[in-house]
Amino acid sequence: QKGYIRLVARTVNGSVEISVEDSGPGIPESKRHQLFQKFQQSLDELNQGTGIGLAVCKNLSDLMGAEIRLDDAFDSGVEGCLGTRFVIRLNQPAISVEGTLRTNQATQESQERSPLVESSVVFSSSPEPASMSLPVSLSVLFVDDDTVLRRMFTRALKRVCPGWDVSDASNGETALRLTETRDYDVIFMDQYVSGKVK
Repeated sequence: QKGYIRLVARTVNGSVEISVEDSGPGIPESKRHQLFQKFQQSLDELNQGTGIGLAVCKNLSDLMGAEIRLDDAFDSGVEGCLGTRFVIRLNQPAISVEGTLRTNQATQESQERSPLVESSVVFSSSPEPASMSLPVSLSVLFVDDDTVLRRMFTRALKRVCPGWDVSDASNGETALRLTETRDYDVIFMDQYVSGKVK
């Protein structure tokens, strides 16, 4: 039976809301009270991870003035798999981006890459004034050993911010060499990225 992972961004009551949902086994009620605690026991059957992922998400949300929560009423619709949905309310209005994203085309391309992954982007039909605007130019370095993630990140960022200069590296050694030759305004780094060229 087909499962899914879905990312949705939309405007709710004037504020941007991002949700991530899946058709997995769900989180037992006995463990929901400790979701955002550090170094918690693994919530999945594989017992993987460091147990700090959701704690970091909660901390970042608090720093941004956002709210993150588990949707207790969510049901994946897949028989035998309750699923999980996390919702982040940014408490910020949507910004106006020139051009229109082709949602249906993006979803189709995502499904072609992996039949188990779906993505959807939902925008408010009525534009809302933005309280802030993104910088016209910015230098960004994205470091990750996953080729697909690097391509997706670069493509998405250039679509939203065409004036930004985006570089990428597949390992720590390459990233260090790049930072020695120029300064970057923002660096995105995978915590478990390989240190050297394989």
